[in-house]
Amino acid sequence: MIIHKNILQARDHKGFTLIELIVVVGIISVLLTMSIGSYSNVMRNLRDTKRKDDLQKIQAALEQY
Repeated sequence: MIIHKNILQARDHKGFTLIELIVVVGIISVLLTMSIGSYSNVMRNLRDTKRKDDLQKIQAALEQY
């Protein structure tokens, strides 16, 4: 009986609870959502900068022509 009780107590302290796992998954989901939003803004700014640079090159080429 004493051994059985010790085994049950040892099992209770191993691993994570379902609530802990759900909280961690929730936090990771929020962080991913925020990073994806930031990534799309960075990519949009990068495209805009490239387009402005391309237009400046076209304008310079037309002025030389």
